[in-house]
Amino acid sequence: MQVNANAKKLLEQKGIWQSFYHSKTIDKVMENHYDLVVTVCDNAKETCPIFPKATKVVHIGFEDPDGKEFEEFEKIYEQIENILVPKVKELLAWYVLLLGKVAWLYHFYFFRAW
Repeated sequence: MQVNANAKKLLEQKGIWQSFYHSKTIDKVMENHYDLVVTVCDNAKETCPIFPKATKVVHIGFEDPDGKEFEEFEKIYEQIENILVPKVKELLAWYVLLLGKVAWLYHFYFFRAW
């Protein structure tokens, strides 16, 4: 599967396109382990399959710009930067904090309690 031409163009303009990027079907990634799965398509909350190995699934919906003009891709990109990226950073920071507490408890219980 090819990456949408407008999506590729936008990522190239932003300087973040990598030549190895490619579209994947859901069956290619379904069995991978993920700490966080973020679904973004408006209808994904209802139609996205369950990721059996995901720790947490979060839905933040955006309109799919596929089939629309390049400007729509730019609008969605801005929404992703302003809404999705901060939310994901917040969730990941929470996981890091939680993991730090778990590591501290583990250390305390197994090394200091004896």
